Amino acid sequence: MRSDYLEVSAVATRLNVSAHTVYRLIQRNKLESVNVGNKKAIRVLRSSLERFEENRKSQSLISVIY
Repeated sequence: MRSDYLEVSAVATRLNVSAHTVYRLIQRNKLESVNVGNKKAIRVLRSSLERFEENRKSQSLISVIY
């Protein structure tokens, strides 16, 4: 079963960026996240990551067209 939440490290790997960059994306409200457990563990919503990836693809296509 697919989890609806992803660890920051998994998101970083999927986006090919550092964990620090993922935390910045969360702070800038580019990715939605939740605190779990002891409030120190952060998980990114899978749906938010998928939207982010789609937006990133769209922006890449627009820059190629223009």
